[in-house]
Amino acid sequence: MKISENYYQKLNSLITSYRILQDLRKRTGQRIWAYENRDEFREKRNLPPISLVSDDKIFLDVIFGDFSKHTEGLREKEKIIVKNLELLAKEHPLWINWLSKIDGVGPKSAGIIIGLLFTKDFASRSSMKIYCGLGTTDKGEPQHPIKGKKLNYVPYLKIFFVGDENLADCLIKKRSEPYYSYYLKVKSEATKKHPEYIRPENGWKSLPTNQQYPQRLDRIARKKMMILFLSHLWEVMFQIKNPDRPVPLPMHFKNTPIDIKDYIPPPHFMWTKRILKNIPKKSELF
Repeated sequence: MKISENYYQKLNSLITSYRILQDLRKRTGQRIWAYENRDEFREKRNLPPISLVSDDKIFLDVIFGDFSKHTEGLREKEKIIVKNLELLAKEHPLWINWLSKIDGVGPKSAGIIIGLLFTKDFASRSSMKIYCGLGTTDKGEPQHPIKGKKLNYVPYLKIFFVGDENLADCLIKKRSEPYYSYYLKVKSEATKKHPEYIRPENGWKSLPTNQQYPQRLDRIARKKMMILFLSHLWEVMFQIKNPDRPVPLPMHFKNTPIDIKDYIPPPHFMWTKRILKNIPKKSELF
C-alpha cells in the first residue's frame, strides 16, 4: 500500500497533540489530587499543614472543581485524537505486515512507533536502541541525563517502552511470544547472577534501605525484553524499506561462533527466513 506524502506529517501532528494533552491532563490531575489530599500530601513530605480560612477554602474548592471538569474535557479530546491516530496506523505496512500480529501491541502504540521510529534511518539495531534510551553509557550504566550534556535519546520513547504504563507491560500481560518467554529466561538468569535481588523470607523491609532491591530483577528483564523487540522492529523495518536486500546480521553474531538456534527471529513475519540464510553455522566459522 502506497503511503501519501503528508501521511507522516498528519501522524506526527496527532502524536504531538496527544502527548501535549496527556501531559497537561496528568499534571492537572496531580495538582487536583495534591489539593484534595493536601494534609496527607504535605505530611508525607514533612511539610507543615496549610491553614485556610473559610472564604479561601470555598474559593479554592471552586477553582479546583473547574479544573476537574477541564480534565474530563481533555480526556475526551485525547480519545478523539487516539481514534484518528489508530485509523492512520492501520494503513501502514508496518502495522499490516507485523505489528498487528503481535499480542499486546495495539494500533495506538503502533502509530507512535511508526511516527517516531519508522521515519528515522537507523544504521543498526544499536543505534535504534540508543535513540530509545535503552542503551548504556561508556561506564556500562543505563542511559540517563547528564548535567551539561545534550541527551542522546528521546525521553518519551524510553517512557513509552519501559516507563509507567508502557509497552513492556502490555507484552507481559498478554504473554506475547517470544518476548514473554525471553523475559522469564532473563529474569531467571539474573536471579542466579544476582541472588541479592531475590526477596528475603522476612520481606525487603527486614534489610537496610541500601540493600532493598524489590524491582531490580523485573527492570533488568523488561529492558532486555524490549531490546529484543527493538531488534525485531529494526529487522522488519529494514525489510519493508529494502525488500531486495538481505537483513544485516546482528554485530555479536559476526564476531562469535553461533548457530541458527541462537537467533530469535521476529515472530509472524513473512521475510524472517531471509536473515536465517545469512547466519553461518559454527563449523563454517573455524
